[in-house]
Amino acid sequence: MQLLISMILLFFTSLPSAWMSPEPKFQQTNTPLLETVWVPVELMGEKVLVSPDQNPAYLKFNQLGNQVNASVGCNTISGSFALLRGQRIQFSQLISTMKACSENMIAKEILLKRTLETANRYTIRGDTLSLSQGRRAPMAKFVAGSGL
Repeated sequence: MQLLISMILLFFTSLPSAWMSPEPKFQQTNTPLLETVWVPVELMGEKVLVSPDQNPAYLKFNQLGNQVNASVGCNTISGSFALLRGQRIQFSQLISTMKACSENMIAKEILLKRTLETANRYTIRGDTLSLSQGRRAPMAKFVAGSGL
């Protein structure tokens, strides 16, 4: 009887570990916040549409100097940011160029600048960045895009 138990134990201990371990869970990798070109897709609940004749719309966090640059296709918003614990973020010293743009474009730029001024939390899920104030619904959503 002891021989039978020993043989069963030997059999199970010699099985490849892949047969006995559970399948690894899929882990989604998140796009890094810094040095990624983020393309705005939603501002304050409204979709951001950019026509082909406009400059690209983007948000980019530059690691060098903690500088942020953003645009919805006409003027450029620039400033500083600080990453804080708990996926918190703080924007400061935001300025904008003053090109002549359509009223619709200026309205989107105002929304983007206000979002950056008031957002204090960010989340990244896969290739989607959300900016929000506290734990409220996202004020803006971006997807990782190609370089400028």
